[in-house]
Amino acid sequence: LRDSLWGYGYSSNSWMYSFFATANKARRDYDLGASDAQVISAGKEYMVFTRRGLFGVWVFLTNCLPSNKSDQTFRFPVRPPAPPSGKFWADLLQLSGPGSEPRAAHFDQETGGLLAPGCLPQVLVLVETKKYSAEDLLDFAAAAVERGTKLY
Repeated sequence: LRDSLWGYGYSSNSWMYSFFATANKARRDYDLGASDAQVISAGKEYMVFTRRGLFGVWVFLTNCLPSNKSDQTFRFPVRPPAPPSGKFWADLLQLSGPGSEPRAAHFDQETGGLLAPGCLPQVLVLVETKKYSAEDLLDFAAAAVERGTKLY
């Protein structure tokens, strides 16, 4: 079963407190509680719904239990539509704090469905692809060469 906040003494340093704080911030920032939901797909172990249409917010929920394996992945059978040019789907709940860069969601090559790390909910939104300057790209390349990465 999942842990409760009571066992952590409501500590703001626990992973569960951080998760709910992030989820509530996303709910407020994107006005998720007040918009209509449409169930896209549901099964014995998962449910996927959207808020504000197909290009709005996609919420992926599962009832799987977390394991101690760091590579645990849940494969959902569905995915959002292809993003418009200049955007990508990112999980709001994976942002690590103010100013953190959104990371692109990962999708299964065979089925196209979302590959969700662990068993925590995924809340996907469209975000702008960051535009890098030529100077930024040169800095990235220099750092990669310094680490011994081949640039071809």
